[in-house]
Amino acid sequence: MVIAIIGVLIALLLPAVQAAREAARRMQCTNKLKQLALATHNYHDTHLALPSGRPAKGTDTNFGRWSTYVWLLPFIEQGTAFASMTAHDLFEPPASGDRYCVSWETNKPDTNFNTAMNTDYTALLCPSDSNNTSAANSIGRTNYVYSSGDYAVHPKAFAGKNRGPFGIGKWLGLNAVIDGTSNTLMFSERVVSISGRTIKGAYAAAVTDVFTSNNDGACEASFIPLLCLQTKDNKQYSTTLAPTIRNDSGYRWCDGVTSCVWTNSILPPNSPSCMSSNNDDVPMINPPTSNHSGGVNIARVDGSCGFVSDTINAGNLVTSGNNCVLSGTSPFGIWGALGSINGDEVSSQ
Repeated sequence: MVIAIIGVLIALLLPAVQAAREAARRMQCTNKLKQLALATHNYHDTHLALPSGRPAKGTDTNFGRWSTYVWLLPFIEQGTAFASMTAHDLFEPPASGDRYCVSWETNKPDTNFNTAMNTDYTALLCPSDSNNTSAANSIGRTNYVYSSGDYAVHPKAFAGKNRGPFGIGKWLGLNAVIDGTSNTLMFSERVVSISGRTIKGAYAAAVTDVFTSNNDGACEASFIPLLCLQTKDNKQYSTTLAPTIRNDSGYRWCDGVTSCVWTNSILPPNSPSCMSSNNDDVPMINPPTSNHSGGVNIARVDGSCGFVSDTINAGNLVTSGNNCVLSGTSPFGIWGALGSINGDEVSSQ
């Protein structure tokens, strides 16, 4: 009888203990987003602009692919890492960088450079994601991504067409956030994707019925968000097309490609992610994802943090045709309004 009572008590207490632990991890995760937001403001105070999401576009061997996190290193107590990564060509905004930030680049500068870019910095890792340190891939990981707004970002199209606070090929001031800094998304979360993981942490690649046009020179002309939403966690797809599963999410924190460090506010949080081809730098729908129950943590441009539910209004996801948003009210509801810097709308989040 005593053993049975103890068993019942354990069964009752264990979920409460687990919930308390996750609540603590979620608070830690929120605090790290807060620190990233403060670091971004300190950067802005120093350089009179927000860091670029990616300094420039160019060829594969001279791509200027530094992510926002490289610029923020000195402001998150990683000045030594920043110095080792920029020692070969020091540059400040608005000049373009020329380091291709991937570990397999043939022109690796030196050991210090590679060590810095492959390091997992705790400031960029959420404790709720146990796979952010256990995955076999040694490339530097991150659980935090920055916003391109309600734009299915493609670098060749996105340069100069900002719907989020981090530009490609340009450094924006806070005055560019005309919807209000308290109404605009800056950072959120993504779980690290590993081989065999579900769509939540990975990408459904080459889903050509989601992206019916892949225009390098202008906007991604035509996509249907609902078809991406129907890419299930069990890797099944709603049509006869079985997607390739690509595991880029959460790797290469220093690399400003779209599949590694960007997010957009088209599909609601924890929805599937889709890309138009099996490459890391193509038009894609990549909502935030997390292991927190019911939603994701976010940081807004004003530095405040919050929690966005998976059920947030995302507008009309069925509409096909030209869904490339360059100006005006977002078609993706409250979630799209939260993402855009210049939609002339106010989010209730």
